[in-house]
Formats: sequence, C-alpha cells, structure tokens
Amino acid sequence: MADNRYAMDADWDEEMLRVGIEALQGMDFNLDLTGFDEAEIADLFTADDGDAKEDDFDSALIFHFLCRSERHGYRNIYSQAGRRVLLVRKVRITVMKKACYSDLMEQYENPIEHACDMEEGQVFVADGWQRPNGLCESAWESMSPFVMGLAHGAENFYDGWMKNPRSAMISCNDGFRPVSFLLETMDEELSS
Repeated sequence: MADNRYAMDADWDEEMLRVGIEALQGMDFNLDLTGFDEAEIADLFTADDGDAKEDDFDSALIFHFLCRSERHGYRNIYSQAGRRVLLVRKVRITVMKKACYSDLMEQYENPIEHACDMEEGQVFVADGWQRPNGLCESAWESMSPFVMGLAHGAENFYDGWMKNPRSAMISCNDGFRPVSFLLETMDEELSS
C-alpha cells in the first residue's frame, strides 16, 4: 500500500526526466520500456519550463532515472569547471552458486537444451551498460540496474544489506535453476 501511496503523491522532475529520455535515446534504448508513450515523450520536449542541457549531465542520471531512487549516494560524481564529471568504474561479476529445482522442472518446465551455461567461479567484468560476452542475457536483465549503480558510485544498497557497501548479491530470474552472482565495484576506471 505504501508503494502505491508514494507513487500517487510523487511528482516528476521534468528536467531530469528529459535528460534521462535524451540519454536513453542516445543509447538506442527501447523507450517503450520506460512506460511513457510517444505522445507523452513528445509533450515532455515541447513543455515551456526550460530546456535540459544534455552536456550538463552524464550517465549517472540514467541510472537514477531508471531506478527512481534517491537512496544511494553517487560517490564518483565531482565538479570540474562547473560541469558534472563521472568516474565510471568496472564491476566484477562472479558466479557464486547455482541451484536446480528438478521437482519444479519435472512438474512445470518444457524440456530445453542448454538452459544455463553459467559455472560457479566464472568471472565477468562489466564495462558500463554493455552485457559482458558470455553472460546470460536473462541474468543481465536482473542485475544490470545494480551493475550500473555500482559502476557510477552507488553503494550501501538497501540500507546496509551487504558487508561490503560497494557490492550486491543478485540472482537471475530463472525459477527452475537460479544462479547467484556477486557484483563488486572494481578500483579500475573505464577508459574514455
């Protein structure tokens, strides 16, 4: 109920929304996934309340826009000559544990080949928004908002959930054979 109430009382920061939409357009992101239709997006860009300046912002706002969360501080944003600059870090993704629920598979799943190719101990490194080669696409969809947040300096997800505040433990969305992944911010910055 609280989630619904908060949504009813919330207002959009239209300048931030415009910046987020512009950034997503620049990445060829499917804007249908934002929940806004074409007419709403067109109205947003014809509003009279000021134009967003794309070069005043950066991809940290994309993460903020997608998650609609102000809970996590962005440590890596600093100002340089009055412009926001972002230090983007790489994120290590380690396959920690695989589970397999054969009873559920037998009862509900149609047989499929090569359902999961992940192996415990396997390591991937994410460079920004791109899915690392070899990483399961479905798992990436579950973890990518956390990867982007960590890459842009977010920490302490869910008020101290992880011992290492610059990490997250995420599972893929496969209900028959879930895989748990440890996401960790690396000290290495992405090359520009």
